[in-house]
Parts: sequence; structure tokens; C-alpha cells
Amino acid sequence: RAQLEAAGDKAMFVVSVPMFARLPWERLLRLVAQLQPRAYARGETIVMQGETPTGLHILQEGRCTVERELSIVEGGRRRTRKMHLETLMPRDTFGGDALLHGSLRNHASLLADQEVAMLFLPRADFSSSQLTEDAIRMIKLNAKLYRPNDEVLRQRHYNQLEWDRAKHHFVNGVLAESKARRTAGRKWF
Repeated sequence: RAQLEAAGDKAMFVVSVPMFARLPWERLLRLVAQLQPRAYARGETIVMQGETPTGLHILQEGRCTVERELSIVEGGRRRTRKMHLETLMPRDTFGGDALLHGSLRNHASLLADQEVAMLFLPRADFSSSQLTEDAIRMIKLNAKLYRPNDEVLRQRHYNQLEWDRAKHHFVNGVLAESKARRTAGRKWF
């Protein structure tokens, strides 16, 4: 009885994930049977950028960060910077391109921001006949979110640097003006 209740809870969660909401029950039950529960500690790397993806991750509880390490040349020196791409919340997915395209490399890392519970569908257990065309379309759309062009990310990096410089300049100006007013108020005439 406990196993049936757990399977029912798992099925109800999976059907609440937008890409699986319209799955016929027979496909849904087959999918639920293949999903493996996984848990990760805060700060743990779930998927590493550059690795061959192994399957689809569905976030049940917690919060994860999708980030990409980018190589940047500044002042003749090469360095790397981690760029935040997205924050995943419960019912969000990661790794759909592993299901659809096979042995591509991950273009981003997935990290646990807090303790995380996930359901995992191994690529070896997946068949596109399990999903509807809407679900496959949503997986393709999500996969594109995690593969931004390096040039777009570099531009975002330089925009953030300019914004940080502008904030720094503004704060220094406000502090200098405040100091000047205090100094002017203390003068004895």
C-alpha cells in the first residue's frame, strides 16, 4: 500500500510538470516507473559543464543554479568567469537535450543551491514515443535556454562591468558630496 501511495504521489507530481501535463495515463505511468529519485546536498555539483549528459533532471524540492564558465580575455590576460544563466525551482527540468540528441556535451553546470530532491530519467531508458509532441517541443525549448552563444555571454559580462563601474562612480560622487557638506557645515566664519 505504501508503495502504491508513493507511486501515486510521484505520478501526481510528474503530471504537474508543464511538459508532462498532457501525457496520456499509460505513458505517464510508464515514465513514472522509470524515474529515479535522487538527492543532492547544498553546494553539490549535479551536472558538470563539458560532461556528456546522462539524462533528464526534474527538480522536485529545493533550488538549483544553472551556470556557465566562460573564458574572457581582459588586458591581455585570460581568465574564466562563472555566468549565472538561470535559477531552477520545483517542476523545472534540466538535461532534455541529453534525451533528444544523445552524446552532446553539457553547455552549462547544474548546482544545488540548497538541499535538492530530483527525479532522474536516464537517457538509456528514454524513448521519444513516451512523450507527446508538446513535451518534446518544451524539452527542445528548455535545452536552448542553457546553450547561449559565448559572444552573448561575453557581452553580458562587459555590460555588467560597465554597470558596476557606473555604480561605483555614482556612490563615490555621493560620498564626496556628503563629505563636502559636512566639512562646509563645520567651518567657523
